Amino acid sequence: MGSDYHDYISSNAWRTNPARLAELRAARFKCRICENGPPTTTIEVHHRTYARMGREEIADLCTLCRDCHHLVTDELRRRRYRSRPVGAESAADIRSPLLGRSLRESWREEW
Repeated sequence: MGSDYHDYISSNAWRTNPARLAELRAARFKCRICENGPPTTTIEVHHRTYARMGREEIADLCTLCRDCHHLVTDELRRRRYRSRPVGAESAADIRSPLLGRSLRESWREEW
C-alpha cells in the first residue's frame, strides 16, 4: 500500500466515514470472524476492495479484530503471491546461507 492509503486510514475522513461507521454498528463493534471486541481486543475495519477508496460502500468493508485482520491480510497476500507464475517455484530453490539448503528442501524435512 502506498502513502496515500496510510494517510487516508489515519485521517479524520476515514474515522468518520459513514460506510465505516455503519459497518462497525452492523457488526456490533465485534470481529465478524471470532466475535471478540472491546475491551479484550482492538477492532479494525478491513477493506474487501480498494476500488472505491474514499467513497466506500458498506459491502466494501468488514469489521475484524486486529489478530483476525492480520490473518486475513496474510492469507490474501499468500494467495496473491502464490498465483504469480514467474519466480514462485524458483524462489523456493534458492539456497539459504542460514539453512544450508533451499527453502524447498527445508519444507520437505519439516512438513
